[in-house]
Amino acid sequence: RGRTGLEWLGRGPNENYWDRKRGSRLGLHAAPILNMTVPYLRPQENGHREEVSYATVERTDGVKVLLVGLDPSQFGLSAHHFSDDDFGATNFLLSRHTSDLRPRNETFLHVDRAQQGVGGIDSWGSYETPMAQYTIPYETMSMSFGVAVSSPHTAEREKPHARARRLQSWIQAVAGAAAQG
Repeated sequence: RGRTGLEWLGRGPNENYWDRKRGSRLGLHAAPILNMTVPYLRPQENGHREEVSYATVERTDGVKVLLVGLDPSQFGLSAHHFSDDDFGATNFLLSRHTSDLRPRNETFLHVDRAQQGVGGIDSWGSYETPMAQYTIPYETMSMSFGVAVSSPHTAEREKPHARARRLQSWIQAVAGAAAQG
């Protein structure tokens, strides 16, 4: 696989959503990209992580891509070796079972400002849609995040959280200077 590992500071280690995160710990987590996919019987969007401040995606050659939340400072994240189409986003009949999925060489990374809750507050489906406080209003939203790429040599010298803080401070200083002038 072209990119193999993910490390993030946020909710984890298991998938969690806006309305399904109380059982997930805030902390530093790491997992292979293939382990970010939850093998539901029917392929569907999955593996989301909430309240992520920064994340690094590491390729097999040691190169790391760093994402840092700026405004807001936290974001939602998922990473897979499967496309949205693999999960049935455009045609749910393409992959009828998780065993039908074949990992791709690419890594598909989703960075979200917000994601609607998953709903289903009981097991028999009387509340299939998310509760009102977990829905997203139809309005213009924006977000900004920083991206940096490090070589294997740089990555060995600097811990991810120190790199994230340095990048976040630098981008905020640049954004502040641009706003003033």
